[in-house]
Amino acid sequence: MIVHRENNRIIGMVNRYMEEGFPKVFYIGIEICEDKYLNRGIGTEAFKLWIDYLFTFSGAQKIECHTWSLNPRMMRVAEKLSFIVEGRERELIQWQDKWQDRIRYGLLRREWERTHS
Repeated sequence: MIVHRENNRIIGMVNRYMEEGFPKVFYIGIEICEDKYLNRGIGTEAFKLWIDYLFTFSGAQKIECHTWSLNPRMMRVAEKLSFIVEGRERELIQWQDKWQDRIRYGLLRREWERTHS
């Protein structure tokens, strides 16, 4: 969960899941539930803490996150935290009459340690 510091209110969550056959790869996500908490750096801070926790307390070799081309905030968060674009699945879904790409980001343990130690 993501808790807002000023009022101890739960405003979102981070998550992690895995795919069978890839035990050293974690897939992560983040959700902030209220618009008034967006664009304040809260998501970036929470994601950074979550990634650091996962690399520190697990044997993960790689962390991935995926987002849609309609979500420039998530793309900025991933890039600020040293994720690399590893792929783009073009025009995968249609949202509000516009085709959207899914963008796949990856971050290796050694990249995290080099940039955030």
